[in-house]
Order: sequence, then structure tokens, then C-alpha cells
Amino acid sequence: MSIKEPRYNKKNLRLNKDGSYWFDIIFGFIRFSTILIVIVHFILNDSNFKFLIYPFSVCIFIFVSYVLWNDDNLDKIYTGKTKEENLNLIKNCLTHLNWHYNKKSKHIELTSNTYLLKCVSPSIFEEDNYIFFNFKYHSAKGRISFFFGISSFLKWKFIFGIKKILNDNLISK
Repeated sequence: MSIKEPRYNKKNLRLNKDGSYWFDIIFGFIRFSTILIVIVHFILNDSNFKFLIYPFSVCIFIFVSYVLWNDDNLDKIYTGKTKEENLNLIKNCLTHLNWHYNKKSKHIELTSNTYLLKCVSPSIFEEDNYIFFNFKYHSAKGRISFFFGISSFLKWKFIFGIKKILNDNLISK
């Protein structure tokens, strides 16, 4: 099975959708919402707050919808550097984080070399003045939208690594 190279829309800074996008959205939404609603139902069922089950269920639907809608958004870091300098900056950061990578024609592909990177599909794009990235969970027949902040943790680790290298370069000049 060949994996398509991720692409993004430069106008709205979102990853382009692949063929399984809507399947993942619909079944991931149903799966995760059902899990949360059942948990809330069991917690509130034996209490005096039984009337909160339905409003809380609506809040869960809204929250999961929001997370899934924003899942394809790219984050960006302003570097003020050329595309080639940004590529070197990304390579230095990934090497410092001990994340193995392959440079493809239009993006950098991280290999699943650490336990946390196995559940995400990172996409990193270098452009003039900016680095665009997304740490999206990959699908397994109806992707649940988030797993306890693993994507956020990896994203913060990457941002911190880039900013540390940028600051070290400013100090050394």
C-alpha cells in the first residue's frame, strides 16, 4: 500500500483531505461521542444530577465536532528564514529530538521510531519565512479524534525544539 504524499492548501492552511477522510470523521465522531456519553451516563445516573445527561451529551457532540473540524489545520512558526534555512532548521531540530526522518519532495516524513510517534502522522512543510506542521492522529477504521494529548505533547516538543535552536542561533551571533 503506498501512502500519498500529504499536501496542504496554502490559502487556508489546512491539509488536503484523502479518500478516507469522511469515513474517519463520521465513525470517529460516533465512536468517541458514544464512549463519552456512556461514561457520563454511568456517573450521573445514580446521582441527583440525572437531568444533566442530555445537556452534557450535546456539549460532547459540539466539542468532538470542533476537534475533528480543526484536526487538519496547520500550525505555523515564523522564522524569517529562507526555505533552505528552514529545512536545515527542521533537520537540526528533528536530530536534536532524536526523531528519524526522510525528506520527501514536498514535506518531511517522520518515521515511527518512538512510541509516541506511532499513533500520529506528522506533516512538516518548509516555506520562506515559515514552517508549517500538523501532528494528526492516523486512522484505524474510524479515528478517534484525540488520545489524551499525545499530539499536543509532540507539537509542543517540536515547537520548543525549533524555538530553542532559533534562540541559540541568535545568541551565538
